[in-house]
Formats: sequence, C-alpha cells, structure tokens
Amino acid sequence: MGPYHLMGFAKKCFKLELFLHLSTAYVNVPRTGRIMEEKLYLPNSMGRENLISKSPGRFLPALLLENEKKMVVDCKKTCADNVIAKKMKELGSQRAKEFGWPNAYTFAKAIGEMVIETMREDIEVVIIRPAGVEGTCKEPFPGWIEGNKSMDPFVLFYGEGKLTGFPSNADNVIDIVPVDMVVNVTLAAMVRHGLTRKAGINIYHVSSSILNPLIIQNMFGLFYEHFKSSPSIDENGKAINIQKLKIFSSMEDFNAHLLREATLNCSNMNPSQKAERRKFMEVAKYMAKVYEPFAFYHYRFSTSNTQRLLEIMSEEEKKRFGFDVTCIDWKHYIVNVHIPAYRRHVMKEKSSSKL
Repeated sequence: MGPYHLMGFAKKCFKLELFLHLSTAYVNVPRTGRIMEEKLYLPNSMGRENLISKSPGRFLPALLLENEKKMVVDCKKTCADNVIAKKMKELGSQRAKEFGWPNAYTFAKAIGEMVIETMREDIEVVIIRPAGVEGTCKEPFPGWIEGNKSMDPFVLFYGEGKLTGFPSNADNVIDIVPVDMVVNVTLAAMVRHGLTRKAGINIYHVSSSILNPLIIQNMFGLFYEHFKSSPSIDENGKAINIQKLKIFSSMEDFNAHLLREATLNCSNMNPSQKAERRKFMEVAKYMAKVYEPFAFYHYRFSTSNTQRLLEIMSEEEKKRFGFDVTCIDWKHYIVNVHIPAYRRHVMKEKSSSKL
C-alpha cells in the first residue's frame, strides 16, 4: 500500500521533478540466465489465473492489490490476537509462492513496482534495484553497517562454530554490493533524470554478478580465511576453532547433516545444551529455506543502464560518487573490511585484538 499512497500524493505535487522508488533486484521471479533492467509483469501462475477468472478484463496490478488487502483484512478478522503475526507471515509466504515469488518481501516489492507503473501517467520515475546490500566499501568509513544483511547470518553462525555446512550450488554467484555504491547510483540517477524531466520509467540494477562475480564457494573460503586468522572467543575466553564449510548439493543432504550434528556427542551435554543445539538446527533449516532460491538458481542481473549512467559522469564525479563494482577486491573487502566491521559494530565483539 505504501507505493500506492505515495504515488497518489506525488500526483498532487505540481512541481514534482522525479519519483524515486527503492526496490530490489529480486523482484524478478527466480530464473536462470541474464535478468534485464525491465518493467515487471505478473508471470503465468496459479495465482494469476485465479485473479483473471474472478474479474476478467480488470487491470491486474490494481486487482492484485485489492485482492491481497481483502485477504489480510479477512485473516485478521478470523485470527486471535496472539497468533495474528504468525498467520500473517504464513499468508504472505503462501501468496508469494502462488504468484511465483520466493517470499513475501520480493512479492510486495514487485506489487509496488507494478502499481507505480500503472498509476504514474506522465511522472518521471526512477527505480533502483540493488541485489544483496552489504556494508560500505568507502563511506562514511569502510565497513559501516547496521544490523544483519545478506551474508551476515552466515558470518555470525560460522564464526561461532555452529554452522558447519550449507546447501548450494558451489559454483553459483552470490550477488552482493556495498551500500555506499547503492547510494551513489541513486544520487547519480536522481541528477540525470531530475534534469531531463521526461515522462518515463527508468530502472537501474545495482549488482556485481556480471561485472565482478563472487562465487559462493569462494565466499565461504574467505570466511574461513578470516576466522582462522582472527577467531571468535567463546564464553570461556577460548578461541573458537572452525573448519571449512561443507557445501551440500541438496536440501535433503543438508538436513541429514544437521541431524548428525545435532546428535553428535549428545551424551556429554546437559539438557540446556541439547535444547540449544536443537534450536539452532531449526534456525539453520529456516535459513536454508530462505536462501534456497538464491543459492541454486544460475542468474545474473544485467547492469547495462547503470553502466551507461557511470559512463556519462565526469572523472571528478566518479571519484566522489563512484559505483564501479569492478573495483571491489572481494578478498580484501570480506576478510579485512566487512567481517571485522560486522563483528565490531553488530556482533559487538571486543575480545579479538585483530578487530
């Protein structure tokens, strides 16, 4: 509903120069191959066919928004207060999958884009679609970050010695980009289209998967390199010894691995330790399910529009507001910048002198 209300407000602003919408590259339904910077359409799906059959001839994005809003209201009416949050999550996930999206977040972002496109009329629109956003590369200082982002749950549980494996295609690309580069693309796009004032929709992917791909197996190797040289410290003040992460080719193999891990040396554990291990097993299964669409699909996000934006900038502008992902040294960024900053500012570690 946010984009709907914002665009409604924007159409009342007679001196409006630009409407900027921050989306995500993952609004694109997961599929293999190169994904272009193009407008979205509802894919053929069970949910789409159901909508058409109920109201033939009506515009799909508007109908979709009305229908989802009604389902939320009906769900709230029939659920007790103590279970509403859980039921809403389940409903969001169910509806997203019916329409072809992997989760409620990407589904909601996709609806937002389609609603903006149908409402905008002659308003100039810029849509920024970043891939997985991580800590800064340079500004305000290298590694700045707040909260857990794309790859950070892996960092957290791997560094603690809890996560010893994960399901994925080992040669798949993990598409991440530093947040300061996302900001710089946004500023550059605002300047370019705010000045031209052409009634169009302009989409920019901010991603690294084509120009500077980071292979999942290599990323896990860099995690190992970091924590081997600068281990986390456990509650007893001892360094946590980590091993190289195992990569499993299927969810079934990973679940079997978790079960083996959960039952390993159980006889030497007290009840609270056993409960903690079982709890992490469920957390790991949930993580695997969330990341499954991104860990097993061979996709790359095209950045043709973003590259053209970079090309028209002056050398001084590129120096001050650069977003050239080919300049990222992944080994340096992950081992020496991102993980140390994440451990210091998010995990609040103070024990290791190397941080």
